Amino acid sequence: MASSLELKLAAQSAAVVTTGISSSSALTRFLRNVDVEITPTHFFDPGAAESANQGTYANPWNSIALLQSYINGHASGFGMRIGLKRGSVLRGAFNLTGLSGNDDCPVVIGPYGDAQALPQIVGGYVKADWVLVAGEANTWQGVPLVTDTSALETEIYECGERLIRVPQQTTLALTLGALAAAASGGITGLGYSAFFNGAHYIIPASGNPNLGQIECASETLAFNIDLADAADAGHLQLIGLHARMSRNWAFGVYPHGVSAGHTGINITVEQCAAGQSGIDSTNNLAIAASGAAFSIGGSEANQVNRMSGLTVRHCFAHQALNNALELMAVDGVLVQGNESHEINGCSVVENFAACSNVVVTYNRGHGDVNAWLRAVNSATSARSYQKAGIWQSGLPLGGSTVPEPTGTVNIGNVYAFNYVEDAPLQFLHFQGGACKFHHNTLVRRVPVVGEQTFLETRLGAHGGANAFEFSNNLCVDLCYGNGMRFVDLWTASTIPVGDRNVYSTPLLGAFYIDNGNLGLKFDGAGSYRAALAATPLDQSSYANFNYFATGLAGSGAIYHHQAQVDTRGRPTQGAGPTPGSINVAIGNGTTSTAVFNRDSRVDYSRDIDGRPMSLTAPSIGCY
Repeated sequence: MASSLELKLAAQSAAVVTTGISSSSALTRFLRNVDVEITPTHFFDPGAAESANQGTYANPWNSIALLQSYINGHASGFGMRIGLKRGSVLRGAFNLTGLSGNDDCPVVIGPYGDAQALPQIVGGYVKADWVLVAGEANTWQGVPLVTDTSALETEIYECGERLIRVPQQTTLALTLGALAAAASGGITGLGYSAFFNGAHYIIPASGNPNLGQIECASETLAFNIDLADAADAGHLQLIGLHARMSRNWAFGVYPHGVSAGHTGINITVEQCAAGQSGIDSTNNLAIAASGAAFSIGGSEANQVNRMSGLTVRHCFAHQALNNALELMAVDGVLVQGNESHEINGCSVVENFAACSNVVVTYNRGHGDVNAWLRAVNSATSARSYQKAGIWQSGLPLGGSTVPEPTGTVNIGNVYAFNYVEDAPLQFLHFQGGACKFHHNTLVRRVPVVGEQTFLETRLGAHGGANAFEFSNNLCVDLCYGNGMRFVDLWTASTIPVGDRNVYSTPLLGAFYIDNGNLGLKFDGAGSYRAALAATPLDQSSYANFNYFATGLAGSGAIYHHQAQVDTRGRPTQGAGPTPGSINVAIGNGTTSTAVFNRDSRVDYSRDIDGRPMSLTAPSIGCY
């Protein structure tokens, strides 16, 4: 068990963990570091000349139709090692049906060739025929092409960045007015779009949109594998692929059939990238319901026979309107070493329905700090997605809306040593059976519109008291308590087991016992620890204000510490205070004679990325 000194050192040395990194720069770094290549038995190059349906190195397939035709005639592609040429770009959908290997001869899809860039599957196209709208400043009109013509609304990207969607109004004039107002009062450097009566209207950040910098999502799915309709389907390895731009999920693996047992087995997704997924719909489009970067699972209608032996490792998710990774109907999963940026939903994982024995470790998730701009007026819009770091829904089936009542369908999950930054709403949301959440670091760096919560539990009848353990986690708020709820526990039956957590903020935040329904909010007038004295939660935890003990510094309070950092978020030593910083007294949330310089010179232990570690790491948090 960690000592009080270890807890205090952990809070001080991990308070500043990172600075913002853009999605594009982080993606570039990831792609440069993917050094994998398979030895193919069959070859695919969308830029090749007519292949004569050979699939050889000299005459590779150049269309999905040719590849699918071969799979149909050769036992579901049994034992194939399909090479996608590095540096190639397939514009359109890479969707294969009926694929499967076995233990001895798995199906492998991965890169080959000498180029540095991974093979790209882009579910969109470059649009360069926008027409300037008369009487409107820098407003352009166009009708993007989509494969699903039942709904024409889609997403538009400028230089790889998703345009901010403006709500559709009752008339075109009002819609254009709202678009102009949003762009003029919005964030510099971002483009804006609106949809009205089958057409899109954009105000790009770069001026003329017809220079090749505008892309439109046209495909429902960018990359998707429907497994063979067989009881032992699966045995699939997907390595070193980059799928982006889709109106639903960008990268998916699901069973083709819904028969009992047809759920997938032994599937590996490794060193792949996926993103630019989902539609920020203003018209309740059903297609906008998922919008995840990666979406993988068994049958939506089967909670008994689930996908098993799944590994998602060292992957990268970016600009997903919903989750970085969404799982459903799985039992026995490893989610490890993944990274995400600009995620509007869950930046690490959402265990959506019937998810058990999922181990989630060493992942880094970064929320979309512009999430509050997305969205708007629709039940399926971005605002309704589960904006979190990690979300366990506790649902029994994919189509369910009510968590299962027994607490036995979503159990045995472990979330440990993960880093979550700027979750748009809740950093951790938990419903379901017995699971553990420990040694994670949760950091709020940028405030958003509305309240955020580090921990929210809704166990109730479908989980029971003490079904969930929350221990040794570090929760850091760098936004001076603005709109931050640290702990949100719904009713007495939802209080988890847990201890040795650290909650750090420059100013007083607010702790809740049950979402305010009983008025148990502690903001300096009451004792959070005393209120939970009869429970197994947080009796030896620490905060940097007076929730846990009376008195000023040195009597149970922990100072928030902030150090000067360089452009990569690494703490600098001996460089003096951060420009514009001040000395503040923060001990128990009141003005005190115990003034603490929040830019004091402190020697840090550092991890391999140069980020601060606890001097006794990993006692608390993930560093």
